[in-house]
Amino acid sequence: MELGVRKPTVLVVGSANVDFVVRVPRLPVPGETVLGGALERFFGGKGANQAVAAARAGGRVRLICRLGDDEAGAAYRRHLQEEEIAPEGLFRDKTATGAALIAVDSSGRNQIVVAPGANARLTVKSLRGREKLLDAGDAVLAQLEVPLETVRLAFRRARARGAITVLNPAPAAKPLSRALLGQVDVLVPNETEAAALLGRKRAPATERALWRSCGALLGLGPGAVVLTAGARGALFREEAGGGWVRPPQKIRA
Repeated sequence: MELGVRKPTVLVVGSANVDFVVRVPRLPVPGETVLGGALERFFGGKGANQAVAAARAGGRVRLICRLGDDEAGAAYRRHLQEEEIAPEGLFRDKTATGAALIAVDSSGRNQIVVAPGANARLTVKSLRGREKLLDAGDAVLAQLEVPLETVRLAFRRARARGAITVLNPAPAAKPLSRALLGQVDVLVPNETEAAALLGRKRAPATERALWRSCGALLGLGPGAVVLTAGARGALFREEAGGGWVRPPQKIRA
């Protein structure tokens, strides 16, 4: 960061999970047991991941989340402190810290099951009297691993003060309301999430279909769409146009 240049401020409203990861030769089908490798443990959750990424990129970051009053929650608080995440939005909860069970195959595909734990209790009611914590950030980032009403509240307050709103609609199991999407400046789905938001059963297969899907999503209210497409890169589209941002070199997604 150059001398005299103000660091951008980022508010993240979302989840914090402890991830339990097992690498397997292939993902199991229903009813099947597959032997995998060693059990690995990571700090995860879509909200905390966003917060850490923004902090490492040079932003001043506040994360609004709920962590259990347990060993996992204490370890997570220490981790966020080391990443220089502002502590005032890290609420304690008697419920266990959220956890994710993740199987990853040799091709990088995964299956994830999340036990929300304390994340599910980040409600509007739980923020009553603390709403001013939401009035920070040049940009406000959110996902769908916490109650939707809380995301709506954060975005309403962000738009009222002119902040940029960014929504990663994950996990996305069904279409979102136009009222919410109309509060989103940048919508960032992957291929599967884009299909779910449009009420479709299958993700677009071709790049032309991905482009059309971005256009359909724009019609639901967001100002711009950035669709992430694995090894192909990311597709950006707004009313004025768009295009692909390709990886600078071949990557194994």
